[in-house]
Amino acid sequence: QDGKLSAFKAVYSFYAGQSLGDRDGMVLLGLFGGYNVYDHLSHSCWSSPEVLTGSKVVVTKDVNDLKLTVFDVESGDLGIYFRSTRSRTPGTKAVRYGKNDDQILRWFENHANLLQKYSVGRLTPGGFKSILRYPSLNDPTNCSRAVTRGVEVVASSIYAVENGGMFVFSIRMRMLRPEEPDYMSPEERGFDTCQLVSRYWRITHGGEVEEVRGAGVVGYYPLLREGDHESLVSDDGGRTFHEEDSGEGIREKYFSYQSCTDGEEGSMEGYLQFKAGSILGGAG
Repeated sequence: QDGKLSAFKAVYSFYAGQSLGDRDGMVLLGLFGGYNVYDHLSHSCWSSPEVLTGSKVVVTKDVNDLKLTVFDVESGDLGIYFRSTRSRTPGTKAVRYGKNDDQILRWFENHANLLQKYSVGRLTPGGFKSILRYPSLNDPTNCSRAVTRGVEVVASSIYAVENGGMFVFSIRMRMLRPEEPDYMSPEERGFDTCQLVSRYWRITHGGEVEEVRGAGVVGYYPLLREGDHESLVSDDGGRTFHEEDSGEGIREKYFSYQSCTDGEEGSMEGYLQFKAGSILGGAG
């Protein structure tokens, strides 16, 4: 037990816990990041030690207490506890990262390696800034990328047990800059700006195929330009637009939005349609 407690004390002597961040300033500082889709927010921080029961101590905590990482100071084991938003039934998943004496150290090291594959950005357009738990282009095995006429679209997903067992996916889009691979000049691509018009998704799960078509994405019609974008919103199906305030007057590298599907395994493919120039202004 001394060895297990030594590893536990070593981690906390290095980092004794943290707050979730500044909600008024729209920044969440949780070391374990999160995601936000519709009304589902998940964001985890490194917690000050908090006894859950008996020898079990909470070491990470979700903003809604839906996901907890728990360390057993007697056995040295780690467990992830979930409380589903649908059933509210606690569950646990054993995690092992080496010998019992150093599991918590190995687990922390594993997360430090994962941070190299994550990115920092807005959880939603104009929303909280945070470490994003979606795989980024630093993790090409779990991230898809397509470039058409200098416009890049990146997609990735995560399985969210704590939110009822659903898949949350993130779609990021931007126009590439001159110093980046696959860049095309305005003369080559034929426009200076372009605006998202519509989306189409083909979702296969449980032996069934679902097709989704719609204007924009979740009410947004982003206007892209090299190294920048405008998060344009329409309340009337794309007839008029206004720009949403980013909260700090600073735009992110990508326009990013999130959505979700149910928890059945499957696949998803599709496309985004853009208009050269802008929807109301024509070619640009």
